[in-house]
Amino acid sequence: MQSIIRCVICGSVAGFIALVATLCIAAELENPVNATKSQKSLVHLVDDQISLETVRTTFEQFKAEPTNDSANSETIVAFYSNAIVSLEKEQEYRSSIQQMILHRETAPRQIQSLQSQLDRPAVVNSSSADMSIDQAVAMLVTAEKHLASERLELARLESEAGHWRNRRQSIAVEVSRTSMKLEKLQQKIDARDSDTAVHGSSEQTEQACALYDAASSAELQARLDLLHEKLLGLEGNSTKLLDLKRRLTRQRITEGIATVQNLQQVECLLRQREAIEQESAAKTSNDNAAQGVVKHRFDVIARLTDAHATLEMIQLSLSRARMVTRRVSNFTDASVESSKVGLYLRRQRGELPGRHEISQRLMRIEEMRTRMESELLADDLLFSNLGDVPSSFVQIKGHSPLCVSIAESLHSDRESCYRTIVEAEIDAKELQTLVTQCQDDIDRRVVWMRSTDLFGPSRWIEAATGLFSMFEPTHYHSLLGSIHQARFPGLLEWLCIATAVILIGVSIGRHAGWLSLPGILETCAIALVIPSVLAAMGLRLTNGVQEMTLCLGESLLVSAWIFLPVEVARASCRTGGLLESWLGWDPIRTHRVLRVATKWAAAAFPMVVLLGFLKNSSSTQHQHSLIQASFVLLLVIVATSISRVFSAIGHSLKKPSLRGVWMRRLLHAALVAIPVGLVVASVTGFHDTSLGFATRLHSTAVILTLAGFLFGCVVSVFPPQTNTRKTINRVDLCDTVETTKNELNCLELFADRTGDISDPSMACEDSFVGVRRFAGSLLMFVSAGCVLATWQTMIPGFDELCGMVLWVDPKTNISISVSRMMMAGAALALTWILSRDVASIVEASSQCVRGSNTGAQQAFSSIARYSTYATGICVTAMLLGIGWDRVQWLAAAMTFGLGFGLQEIFANFASGIIMLLERPVRPGDTVTVGGVTGIVTKIKMRATTITDWDCRESVIPNRSFITDKVSNWTLSNRVLRVIVRVGVAYGTDASKVQSLLLEIAQKQSKVLNTPAPQALFNRFGDSTLDFELWCYVASMEDFHTISHHLNMAIDQKFREHKIEVAFPQTDVHIRSIDASLTSTLSSSEVIESTRGGFENRVAA
Repeated sequence: MQSIIRCVICGSVAGFIALVATLCIAAELENPVNATKSQKSLVHLVDDQISLETVRTTFEQFKAEPTNDSANSETIVAFYSNAIVSLEKEQEYRSSIQQMILHRETAPRQIQSLQSQLDRPAVVNSSSADMSIDQAVAMLVTAEKHLASERLELARLESEAGHWRNRRQSIAVEVSRTSMKLEKLQQKIDARDSDTAVHGSSEQTEQACALYDAASSAELQARLDLLHEKLLGLEGNSTKLLDLKRRLTRQRITEGIATVQNLQQVECLLRQREAIEQESAAKTSNDNAAQGVVKHRFDVIARLTDAHATLEMIQLSLSRARMVTRRVSNFTDASVESSKVGLYLRRQRGELPGRHEISQRLMRIEEMRTRMESELLADDLLFSNLGDVPSSFVQIKGHSPLCVSIAESLHSDRESCYRTIVEAEIDAKELQTLVTQCQDDIDRRVVWMRSTDLFGPSRWIEAATGLFSMFEPTHYHSLLGSIHQARFPGLLEWLCIATAVILIGVSIGRHAGWLSLPGILETCAIALVIPSVLAAMGLRLTNGVQEMTLCLGESLLVSAWIFLPVEVARASCRTGGLLESWLGWDPIRTHRVLRVATKWAAAAFPMVVLLGFLKNSSSTQHQHSLIQASFVLLLVIVATSISRVFSAIGHSLKKPSLRGVWMRRLLHAALVAIPVGLVVASVTGFHDTSLGFATRLHSTAVILTLAGFLFGCVVSVFPPQTNTRKTINRVDLCDTVETTKNELNCLELFADRTGDISDPSMACEDSFVGVRRFAGSLLMFVSAGCVLATWQTMIPGFDELCGMVLWVDPKTNISISVSRMMMAGAALALTWILSRDVASIVEASSQCVRGSNTGAQQAFSSIARYSTYATGICVTAMLLGIGWDRVQWLAAAMTFGLGFGLQEIFANFASGIIMLLERPVRPGDTVTVGGVTGIVTKIKMRATTITDWDCRESVIPNRSFITDKVSNWTLSNRVLRVIVRVGVAYGTDASKVQSLLLEIAQKQSKVLNTPAPQALFNRFGDSTLDFELWCYVASMEDFHTISHHLNMAIDQKFREHKIEVAFPQTDVHIRSIDASLTSTLSSSEVIESTRGGFENRVAA
């Protein structure tokens, strides 16, 4: 804080010393070096302020005293007489000079007041239907008197303008006379000096000659000053003031004529109402209808008068815009200096009406037209047998013919008002187009023209003089009162107080996590404190009435907009802020950057406020020089601050790489060269160009800052996941699913492909990557468009390039220009961005929500992607002028050809659409189609992928799912039935077998209780009693596992209870045998049959 105070004090002292030295040099330059003796005496006498009374007193004393020099007495009297006449003229001219100075000081305020009165909407006195005839007549007389007075005022202004023209001519004549008189005076002085040298002179003669010389020289000096002042100011403020007065008077005369016409119609209507009331005294039922007719007519007449006045104002503005456009188009004198050309074009641009004002008038006219159209439509719908009379007045037909005639007049007035409004709307649209084109044309022409001369020492002196004149006490004596009287909405004031309290609370209770959405919002809240305070003060001051208050309010609003990115940078440099969280900066570096940004804000704030004040002021002395000086100093401060910031960053780096050092140096040089180049351009005369560059650079910085913060908000809502997908624990899987190692590997591979056994955060992570990519691409696309729109007026030939017509459609007469081609390219780029990441957005919104349906997600993603493609292609074709009438024959031919060549592909594509819409098969379903059984993993527009139990992927065309027979095991219910068949030997207790089977099924944990297991005695087989055990499992993944467990448990349980699992047996009877074999057999032959074949056993 102490260093800041020392810098401010030293800067103030140095500035004061430089200013004093500059003024001293200026004073030395203004004094001539080789001055003659008579000129020195002239300066001496003028400094003594010889007055008219002194000369008259001396002359009277000379007459009263006796003189001895009778030869020179006549000459002395002539000298005194001429001196008195000269001093009288000098006094007259000095008073004229004071009046002219006063007029020049008050003229800008009068011009601003007259301009606001001239640009205000026309107000026409519309009377109420409840007044009496006497009141209407009195108002009519008053309006006619006002009209007569305004006409007299117009005649007086015309005579005053003629008087000013005559004065200008007389002043030109006076200039020539003065120069001739100055030559004669010099000759007299030379003759007197030579005569004095020869004959000598008395003391009185010498004194009279000195007085005459002083008076004549003072007279000539005053005349020359006055003539110079008048010649400069007469063509400026006075002419503009008279022109505004004449225009305002003409406008008031127009309004007065409209008011007189309105009052005449009001008087006529009142008399008609009185006649109606007298006529309908016996017919009271018609009184309400008559009153309604008259009131409607009053309203329509008032609106008609307002429409006429609006039309007059728009036509006046249109004629003025056409005149300015004609001047600009005719101003092609190449011999004129470019600075004068730029000044002339900028002056012509200031005479054009404002775009915002025209837009407001056009909106008002459109509202009037919409209302009148609805009323005319109601009249047309209510027409009946009365012919041209609306049916709302049918009830007064035959009772009051006067009301019928008024109704007819009402309808005709409405039509006339509608026609007037339509005409005004057409003129307003033409005015808007003309003003826009003219302003854009002037902006394109003057952007690279010199706006000022070289900013040399004389301009710095003018800036210093203007700065001193700004701090005169007369400018600030009523500023506090005007601020106190400035109106400010109470609701907005309360909102500002509430915002300040919230921001203070946020600043006190600092959030710990800056790299999050609350941290980003907290940064924005802290950064908005100072800009919001400046904006609130500016809004309060802009509601004042004085010019200085308005200019100060506008400057504070500009300062709030300029300091917004600076405050964002300062808030990001706080401890634990965004720079430390995002970029990983160390606290030392951020502290140094914060200190530099704070010093820059403190040094640049006065310059920014002064620059904004001068841009909106119109009565500041040496305004242009002061604006240019403030702008140059502000750019110097910016360049210095950028250099200090890079120095702070460089000192904080511990071990910077060589590449990083060179990149930092190049960036440092580029960022410092930008404000330095703007300073050079401003000093050499391209001030407006430099100011335009600086303004657009600031807008670009704001756009990029806003885009960065929005992307930060997206990243904080969808953060990157640091954890990777968890692998399947083989031990746990082996514990829960008793299977072999190959089966385990197959299950893992199947889980990888189907996504059933996975970490759910992985799916969200993939979707979050797409969402962040989509947000970054969209923000980059929008930011590039905004930056291009900001800089398009500064790029030479850009508008001409965009407006270049490539071809014209002869049928539709649509011109395809370069701008439409660029828009078509932008539409294709935006289509590609949306179609690339729309699936990720859908997945992010569905997968991260519990209970999300994967099939619905894929269906919606596919439909959204192809809809985006179709929409983008249609928009691009429309921008290029390619309509359906151009491609319908080509589409028909392609459809006919592709119907034969690619019918299978189109059939699969149509089947894919049907599958996505009807959803007979969903991802994760277990299906059987064409002899292939497996789980559906992917559904595309052409084919569907199925993974079978051997972990093989089969790609099946979608047409097979529509035309062939498909078995979906899990379409409406994922519960499956497991059937285990077993046969026991004859003689086994069937009830015991049934109870054992049910006991085995109930002990399995994965067997569902609902539906309950069932054990059924199926049939008597050839060798066995056949039983079936029905069990139900929750999913297909448990089918083979439960079958395995049930078979193992049945075998174990039957062995425990000595139940024989029967198998087929066969008895073989031998009828004859070879004798040689009989001797070799020691026992009888026993033959047993088994399930795998026959086994013979020979018994001894």
